[in-house]
Amino acid sequence: MSAGAVTACSGSDSSSNRSASSSAVSSASAGGAEAGNTAAEAKLRMVDNGGHRVAFYVARGNSSTIVLDSGGGEYSSQWKDIAPKLHAATGATVITYDRAGLGKSDVVPGPWKVESAVSDLKAGLQQLGVTHDVTLVAHSQAGEIAGYLAKDDPKLLSGAVLIDANLPQFFADEEPPSRSRVPAGRRRREEGSREAGEPPAHLYRGGLRRSAPGIPQGCVAGLGPGNGPGVG
Repeated sequence: MSAGAVTACSGSDSSSNRSASSSAVSSASAGGAEAGNTAAEAKLRMVDNGGHRVAFYVARGNSSTIVLDSGGGEYSSQWKDIAPKLHAATGATVITYDRAGLGKSDVVPGPWKVESAVSDLKAGLQQLGVTHDVTLVAHSQAGEIAGYLAKDDPKLLSGAVLIDANLPQFFADEEPPSRSRVPAGRRRREEGSREAGEPPAHLYRGGLRRSAPGIPQGCVAGLGPGNGPGVG
């Protein structure tokens, strides 16, 4: 599984990145349309998991799948402008969903638990017939879901795009060292962990901008608080 992280920028760089992102997305969408791809309308599917229902919105495409997972307090509408462009540009099946208690999904009593959120996402994908070749785009709080899902079921994912993502390393007492300061032996161990479904900490720092396979770079560049799909 490959992983990429996208962080927010500030100042003039942020404006130029937003402009570049808008231009690149428009170009990608136009290119997809010229190739015969058009954005299909997303259809609502209510999925049952453990007695509560979760709302999934599916725009069917080819055998690859892009799942857009929202930040805290946000739901599927966060991606209403991006999802059609991704579908047109890639031809992939594009899925958004409302986590429990948000949007059209049922409220589940008790505190939020990442394990329950992962269970809802996995149940939804399974019931929709999605079992492999998933690129997961995770914003903010959804980054924690992405980490647990990658560890729990690494064969499901072909890649991940992490946008200002919440990750366990962000809540530790010590900040992870940058890649340039990671000893070679530890780096090899981290890369081994990545193959086992545990992306190394250095991927999430330092402003790395890289798209997962199948997603145009312009569709994710510049996303983040103040210039992205939302804040959560």
